[in-house]
Amino acid sequence: CQTMEGSSSVSCSYLVHEQLAHEFNMWRAQSEWNDNL
Repeated sequence: CQTMEGSSSVSCSYLVHEQLAHEFNMWRAQSEWNDNL
């Protein structure tokens, strides 16, 4: 990500955090699904 301005760096890190949270939720849901099988 390009951090030219403070606002852009904040939005960039926010997008990265959102993606990590999404991947973690997918992994957690998958592990719970495997436990239920």
